[in-house]
Amino acid sequence: MDYLVNVLEFLVLIFIAMAWYIAKRDLTAAAALKHTSTANEIRELRETVEQIIVVLEERASAAEARLEAIIGRASTVEKQLSAVLQQPLRTWPTADEKPLEMEATQPVGEDAMDVPQIPRKRAGKSLSKQPADDRYQAVYDLADAGVSDVAEIARQTGLGQAEVSLVLNLRPR
Repeated sequence: MDYLVNVLEFLVLIFIAMAWYIAKRDLTAAAALKHTSTANEIRELRETVEQIIVVLEERASAAEARLEAIIGRASTVEKQLSAVLQQPLRTWPTADEKPLEMEATQPVGEDAMDVPQIPRKRAGKSLSKQPADDRYQAVYDLADAGVSDVAEIARQTGLGQAEVSLVLNLRPR
């Protein structure tokens, strides 16, 4: 009977060894497959990241070109604004001042349109140095005399209709 137990133990050991070997083989194959798939995933991720970097570099260079164009336009506008700010302020004449002396300019080229007259110099005093009541006293006087038409007051005072309307609307009561 000992012999039979020994044979049976031997067969169990062989079975266990074969099961261990098969399990080892399957686990090794699974690990290799997993390692291969992980390596493939890493490679694919690396390629994707490289493609994203290329796209971002292209977009960055396009954005840089747009920014340079905007900076160039801003520089031009800044130069124009500086030139305008260095010019003296213009003032508008009151009713008792002489109007601006105008000089007509001639259009140049075939596509030239009517060019407006450009003020060259002012005769009289500056508006900004006169008190508001003095500048608009003629408007007040005409309104007090019963002239209610803004266009008529504007024509008689030499002011614009919008300015006359504003003066009358803001007139102290």
